[in-house]
This record gives sequence, C-alpha cells and structure tokens, in this order.
Amino acid sequence: FSDDTTMQKLVTLTGSRAIELWWYTCNYPIAPYGNFDIRDDNLLSARSFSWYQSKYDVTGLLYWSASGYTGATDGEFLDIYANPNRYYNSSSAPAGDGFLTYPGEPYGVYGPLPSMRLMSIRDGMEEYELLNAAKKNPDAASYEAFMREVYSSLGEDTSNLYQDGEDGLDFTALRTKLLQEVSTLEDSLALQADNEAASKDVQTMTEDVT
Repeated sequence: FSDDTTMQKLVTLTGSRAIELWWYTCNYPIAPYGNFDIRDDNLLSARSFSWYQSKYDVTGLLYWSASGYTGATDGEFLDIYANPNRYYNSSSAPAGDGFLTYPGEPYGVYGPLPSMRLMSIRDGMEEYELLNAAKKNPDAASYEAFMREVYSSLGEDTSNLYQDGEDGLDFTALRTKLLQEVSTLEDSLALQADNEAASKDVQTMTEDVT
C-alpha cells in the first residue's frame, strides 16, 4: 500500500466480513515502505511493519523464506556473506531477499545467526504487543490522543520515515512513550480492579450483617 485511504478501505472490507487481515512482502515495495531486504540502511522499514500492523489491525504477516542460502535460479549454495543477491539479475529481486538469517558455520556456530534485519523485526514485534496493550485504555479520548501523537511521527504512510535526518525516526523515544503509557495504564487498571474487589467485599459484609 502507499496511502492511508487504501488501507482503510481494506480494513473496512475485512471488518464487514469478520475475517482476519494478513499482508505479505516480497520484492516490493521498497524502502522506506515496509520491507525486509537490505536496501534499507537504517532498518526502519523492517521495524515499522509492526507499527502499521497494529494501526490497521493486521493480525498476520507472511514472509516466504528466512533461510534461502541457494541461488534462486540454479539452486547452488551461495556464500551470502560475500554476495547477498540470490538472483543473478539483481534487478529481479533485492539483496537479502529470501533470507533473514546467516549460516553460523563461518563463526563456529552450529545453526543460523540472526541478521540485523531480523533483530529489527523482533523489536517491531515487541512494540506491536505494546501498541495492542495500549488499546486496552478504557478512556477512548485519552487513547486516541496518545495514538495520534505516536503515529504522527510515522505519517500517513512510510514515505517520510527518513525526514528527521539520516538516522530516521527515533524509535527508541517512541518505544519509551509506549512503555510509559502501558505501564501507567496497567497501574490504573490494577487499581480499578482492587477498588472493585474492595467494593464487593464491603457489599458482602453489609449483606451478612443485615
């Protein structure tokens, strides 16, 4: 997608049919839109995926391969440390397409090693859970105000992810905002639950006396 209007139409369509909305990335779109290839120097497009999943209530994400270490055209094993292009014609697919892990053998590790992209995806998924936790705020106006503040940093699409300088958005600051919001919300909900429990205890005691 390239605009908020398109996504809102999809959300409305799936909502009216009570089905889950999933999405998928492959060769396109390219950074700064959400993708998992190596064209994104500061990893923002990989991390922002989860933020938009929460915004549009997308519950599933499909990625076709996380450990493709062979050439896409001949099936021969590739040294992806030296050549991240699995396609001989690099215009057919971006560097990093089809693998989010690296073979551990060159470093004496039995098994895969995570790429920086995969760790960025992990950070985004953790923030997805925080964003969804923030949705539990019973004060709808407060929640909407907070989320407008968060998503105003992202914009209506991801085309402005790099507007704040070469390092892109300060996701650390946004994550801190989320943690503070969720922590405050959980404390408030816990206090509310305690008060409701105490009120029930008082009511029970009153009934026993009468």
